[in-house]
Amino acid sequence: APRIGLLNWRDAGRGGTPPTGGMQLTLLLLVVCPVASVRAPITYRQATPVQHQAISVLRTAIFCPGLTAMGSQYLQTRVFMESMAKKSAVLVALAQNDDGAERILGSADLHLEDVRAVGGAAAGGECVGYVTNVCVCPEARRRGIGQGLMTLAESLCIDYGATELLLHV
Repeated sequence: APRIGLLNWRDAGRGGTPPTGGMQLTLLLLVVCPVASVRAPITYRQATPVQHQAISVLRTAIFCPGLTAMGSQYLQTRVFMESMAKKSAVLVALAQNDDGAERILGSADLHLEDVRAVGGAAAGGECVGYVTNVCVCPEARRRGIGQGLMTLAESLCIDYGATELLLHV
């Protein structure tokens, strides 16, 4: 089963200069790689900033399948990266491939907001958690990964004192 990965122009074996009219531009290509074994244990945790680019490529492939031009894919990937930088936490589901490499199987964003700070009318003005951008690699679906991401989001909300958790779909 395939997995979405990243390569730049030179790593893709094309060599030379990318077809950008001589401009210095990093191009991302979606590459098919084997996904983690179905039996591999799945780990849920907060993503590191290094993982954000791979997560944004996964999201672009899942949420924007109509983007076929590399430039459009690159721009959408940048939008997802900028969005992740503004979230309280980016959650990730990981599993190891047979070769020992860690693969991203899914992700979600968690934003915690103190509604007192924005003049909310909630009882007592408590902290509220919002989960957005839940996605799971198509080849890893039906394994409970979305549920695992939501369980981690709920746990983090409790740790931060949030009294509500809302899922944006």
